[in-house]
Formats: sequence, C-alpha cells, structure tokens
Amino acid sequence: MQRLAAPTCLYGYDPAVVKMKFWHCTVCDVYYDQAKGVPSDDIAPGTPWEEVPEDWVCPGCGMEKEYYDLMELNPVTSTPAE
Repeated sequence: MQRLAAPTCLYGYDPAVVKMKFWHCTVCDVYYDQAKGVPSDDIAPGTPWEEVPEDWVCPGCGMEKEYYDLMELNPVTSTPAE
C-alpha cells in the first residue's frame, strides 16, 4: 500500500485529533487527494470528493468511483486514524 508523506511537525495541533481525508481505490491503491485534484482529468485542486463526477474512473485501473473508500490519516504519524 502506498504511504502518504506526512509533515514533520504541526505546531499547535493535537495529533490525536488532526486527521487528513483521502479516498483510495480498493483495486489498485491509487489515492485521490482533494488538495491536488486530478488536473489531467479536469478535476481542479481543491475539488471535494462529492463533486468529482460520478462517471469519473480511476486513472490507475479504470474502475468506477464506487470502488474508492475513505481513508483518514493522522498527518503526524501517517497511520490510519481511529
């Protein structure tokens, strides 16, 4: 599984409550990062997952949007958030 890079320090934030949300393809482990979008598919940076078109397909394997699951990470530890 692909690991996401985490910032080395988040001053003033409690790592127990800070979470980052990513959507990942359950078929090929490609991640959709809202901050980056998918410019090659005309999905601008900052586009929330809910606004990604329903007919969009994974750039890694071609599967439909329904094959993506939400993954929340703690950015301080890069581990799945509880």
